[in-house]
Amino acid sequence: QYHAMDAGIGKTSKHLWMFSGTGDYERMTDKTATTENLMYGFRDKDYPLFKKYNHPITLLHGLQKCMDTTGDTQGINCPLTTKAYSRLARSKKDNGWYIKLKDFQKVTAEPTISGGLVYFPIFEPSKSANKCSLGNAFICAVDDECGKNVSSQLGKHVKDNECHYVGEGVLSRLVVFANKVFANIAGKSTQTKKTDLVVIDTGMGDVESFRNSWREGNF
Repeated sequence: QYHAMDAGIGKTSKHLWMFSGTGDYERMTDKTATTENLMYGFRDKDYPLFKKYNHPITLLHGLQKCMDTTGDTQGINCPLTTKAYSRLARSKKDNGWYIKLKDFQKVTAEPTISGGLVYFPIFEPSKSANKCSLGNAFICAVDDECGKNVSSQLGKHVKDNECHYVGEGVLSRLVVFANKVFANIAGKSTQTKKTDLVVIDTGMGDVESFRNSWREGNF
């Protein structure tokens, strides 16, 4: 866990949700076969009350109680409402969701929540034999409470996969303002002038409140 979290109040659940992703930013081009990084969101169902647990909750233990929404673009595996799982099955995996990243991808900064969506900056190491080749930069947009991947709302590019391709290099933390997503990129963006600035339209979601610092938002 190399990155900080962002947090907000879910509009549907009214619970406190926290979001983050994994990725060793000191070894961005690492392609160790056992590497598997995640984007994830989990909720505090006791919020605004406090509950003490006798045993520490590790990330691995927490994932066992979260829904795997990898590849889900329809919300079928949503931990809140879904037709694919019984109510009993959901009750055992309704603490949140997680998405597995492929091709040695890494989250490069803390995510940003806005308008019911969580935006993750993603780096994918180059597949080229040339070790000086830059890797690919993507932005993933995920429904905050369902873990549904809605990156297709961000635009289209021939290099899109599960996430939206925005250039070559490593992205900074994403900033959302006036229905736009902004980021710096250590490389070349897909923008017309090939600058080091990425600017794309946001997706569409819903949220009751979000924060940029703990003093903001309706907590």
